[in-house]
Amino acid sequence: MKKIHVLEAIRQGSVGGGETHVFDLSTNLDKTKFEPIVLSFTDGPMVANLRANGIETHVIHSRFPFDLRVFFRVNKLIKERKIDLIHTHGTRAASNLLLPAWINKIKLIYTIHGWSFNDNQSWWVRFIRQIAEQFITRKAALNICVSESNKQTGIKTLRGFDATVINNGISLKKFNSDVVNYQIISELNKQPDDILIGLIARITKQKDPITLLDAFNIAQNQNPKLKLLIVGQGDLEEEVKTQITALGLNSKVQIMPFRSDVPEILKILDIYCLPSLWEGLPIGLIEAMAMGRAVIATDVDGTREIVTPETGVLIPKENPEVLAEKILLLAGSSALRNQLGNAAQKLIRTRFELTAMVKATELEYVRVFSTKSA
Repeated sequence: MKKIHVLEAIRQGSVGGGETHVFDLSTNLDKTKFEPIVLSFTDGPMVANLRANGIETHVIHSRFPFDLRVFFRVNKLIKERKIDLIHTHGTRAASNLLLPAWINKIKLIYTIHGWSFNDNQSWWVRFIRQIAEQFITRKAALNICVSESNKQTGIKTLRGFDATVINNGISLKKFNSDVVNYQIISELNKQPDDILIGLIARITKQKDPITLLDAFNIAQNQNPKLKLLIVGQGDLEEEVKTQITALGLNSKVQIMPFRSDVPEILKILDIYCLPSLWEGLPIGLIEAMAMGRAVIATDVDGTREIVTPETGVLIPKENPEVLAEKILLLAGSSALRNQLGNAAQKLIRTRFELTAMVKATELEYVRVFSTKSA
């Protein structure tokens, strides 16, 4: 059997859960059977990292879904690289590959890393996005959901929706809790009695960093040993910095751009917080749990599939008072943090290993590619 040339398409080249998924999948596919070629609609660190790891990666700039202006360039790429199968990650990538896939009679797989519609949108935005998702999922040869929760949302919302669930996975060699990096401790000026809370994610509305700041402000007034680290970039970055200053937290909160030493940073955190408004199956949370961190996360979508009373703390979204209460609870008990962190680590090592995710995806590639069109 000849190699299957797979075009992995993602909306942007910055750092995030979907981008990490594409990087891990592309770099770990069996290269004797598959030839991954990545297409991103913006440039960024992921693009550079893929190229550094020997993965052919193209950038065709677009920030819009259903963008006919990029059709000819996408179509040219598909023809020149003799693409056999298209795997799109996210709505924007899928919408911009549907027409080229149809014209070239190439099957398209659509992985949903969290739906583009959610309850925090106005009714008309949600309605339009539901229509778009309905169209894309009906045209795809296969829909993949990264969590069972996302699949059930699709079944309830979209007519005739069906999907295969393949959970996100991470490299347990990379996210190994034995890692030690004393330079990070020095860089962050973490003192032995500090309790360091962390969020590593895009600084966007979805991740709700403002609620985290409000909760941290409440909690640190009761426990002055608390410090907060936010690692990431995004369109709420300036608003977050303004809020830090307004709350008088400049000496307590540190913001860093995305960086490559995520395992080392997670290792020195005492508590990982993810106050998202919605999620698919958050890779950042899986990484934190793999490193044995005690986690607090909002009770949304795929998050609730991995955070249980045994493995972490679930809280209602947009509720800084409850988040502050749980921060203080975990900050006050190293025994509880260790108990939750150990259970979280065991769960991730059992169910969310990268190799299993890649193998399941490879099987779907072969099945979809080999199935004759109706």
